[in-house]
Order: sequence, then C-alpha cells, then structure tokens
Amino acid sequence: MTTRSQRRSTSLRKLETTLSELVQEEKVYVEHLSYIVEGYLQEFRKTTPVIKIPDDLRDSRFRIIFCNIESIFHWHRDFFLKTLSHYRHATSELGRVILKFDADFQMYAKYCNNLPIAQCILKQHTEYFRAVQEKLKLKWELSFLLKLPVHRLVQYESLIWKLTDNLREADTDWESMEIAHQMIVKVQKHIYEFGALGGMKNFKGDIYDHGKLLFHEYLHCKYDGKKRRHYVFLFTRLLVFTDRKKPKDKNGTPCYEYCLQIPMNKVQMQVLSKREFSLKTTDSKYIFTPIICQGPSEEVHHLWFMQLQDQLQMQSEFIAFLENPTEETKEKMQYMKKCGNM
Repeated sequence: MTTRSQRRSTSLRKLETTLSELVQEEKVYVEHLSYIVEGYLQEFRKTTPVIKIPDDLRDSRFRIIFCNIESIFHWHRDFFLKTLSHYRHATSELGRVILKFDADFQMYAKYCNNLPIAQCILKQHTEYFRAVQEKLKLKWELSFLLKLPVHRLVQYESLIWKLTDNLREADTDWESMEIAHQMIVKVQKHIYEFGALGGMKNFKGDIYDHGKLLFHEYLHCKYDGKKRRHYVFLFTRLLVFTDRKKPKDKNGTPCYEYCLQIPMNKVQMQVLSKREFSLKTTDSKYIFTPIICQGPSEEVHHLWFMQLQDQLQMQSEFIAFLENPTEETKEKMQYMKKCGNM
C-alpha cells in the first residue's frame, strides 16, 4: 500500500469516527430534549398536575421558560436525526442536505436569546422544579436541559468542520460540507445579532415573530422634510428603522432604538436615480412615507436595492400563486417558505 493510500485510509477511518459521533450525539440530544417536552412541559399542560403549579408561572412566564423548545425538539426528532442517519454513508450528499435546513436552524436565534430570561425565572422557582423532577423521576434538572441547545449548536459547528477536514484529507467531495459549516457559523452570527435586537427600545411586540433576518445596514433616509441616518433591519415580513447606539465598551453589543416600521406586504419601491430609491406603504396608518433612501456607499446601496427587490419579487410571486396556483409555483412557494423567505 502506498503512502498516499495509507493516508486516505486513515482519513476515511477518521471520517467514519466523526460521522458516528455526530449521529450518536444527535440521538442523545433528542433524548435530552424529550425530557423537557414530554416531561416538564407535558406536566405543565396537565389539567391536574402532580405538583401544584405556582400561580405566577401560569401566565406568560410559563411560555418564556420553554420558548420554542417544542418546535426544536420535533424538528430534530422527526427530521434532522433521521436525515443524519439516512445519509450516514452518503457523505457526498450529506453537506447539501444539511444546507436545506438553514431555515430550521434559525429557530435557535429566538431560543438562545430567550434563555437568560428563562434561567432567571427558573432560579425563582427552584423548589418547584426540583419537586417536579423528583415526582416524575426525571434524570436531569430543567435548568441543565435548557442549556443544551446552545451547546449543541457549538458542537455542530465543530463536528461539521471536522467532517469537512476529514473529507478533504480523503480527497473526496468536501466543498458542500464546507458550505454547510459556513451556514452554521452564519446561524451563530445571526443569534448574536438577534441578541442586540431583543432589547430594542420602544419596539412593541416580539421582534423574533417577523420572520428571518435577511439583511441589515445603514440607510440615509429623508422623510417629513428631514434627513436621518437609520440602521435598518429587513425581516421576511417587516422593515424596521432604528437609531443605533455604540456600545460603551469595545466588547459590548450596540443598542437599538425603534423609530418606525413598514410591513413588507405593504411596501412599494421606486427607483429615483442610480443612488436613490423611495419606499412607500399602501397602509394609510403609516403617514411618514414616502421615504427617500440612499446607501452610505455605492456597494451598500446596491445590496439594499437587490435585497428589497428580491424580497418584493418573492412576495409578488406568492400572491400570484394564491390567485392562480400551479404545480410549478406550488413547489417553488414550498421551497421559499422552507427557507424562511415568506
């Protein structure tokens, strides 16, 4: 056996080990999530729970504790674990399949940024949750279990990078796995960005309920006869204009103060010149439009224009589909929804 063949054989063994680790850890992760959903959460939903629920946990605080963990659990159990197991020996396809779950991984943004508040509530009711754990004979305390999704996301980043490295060493298809790794890194960045948005001053409602964050950057805006510099966030269903405040220390995160918003299904865009476009709304309650917009640089301006144009085009196609559905448009709309763009 040549030295090159020996190296490839070694790399393939490493690949097999990493794949086994990924699948096995996923099974354990799903099991841990089931303790939360089928144990603690199910107990909360009982008409007559085994342990009396404190009165101040029966309101919105209950929903804060569990956030969207049920959706995360069902997706991992019913889809992602099965996918990893199915493509266990088809690594050339695995990377491309993982990429299709981009929108599903976005669920972690809301969950991770909600976790500090959930842990705070848990600390106020330590005795109650310990009593539930003992009564239901659950192995793990809820506080520990709720931290697992955050750690798991970090593990995905590490394991998928190892798979990329193993595939590269084995001189086989590794490019798609590297792109899958980049997707996980972007999800982590997305979570960080959402963390700053969670405390947006003066914003009413839940910022996480407006779809996927598609783009964000500065825009020079003119409306009501005044010029303003806004930091703008484009979500699937909402365009939010804010004032961005620099962090007090270099390691801190910026703060945002809400200024105005336009629902994306009410937006009309018009090109005024190479460096200007206007945004107006069809909703009469938003009296501040039209807004004349200009990017702070030619590159940023172009990115803003393309992002808005693409999103408005998708919405137009979606409306056309509702009015005249066909098999071709149906498949396309299902894909767009899966990607979080509708």
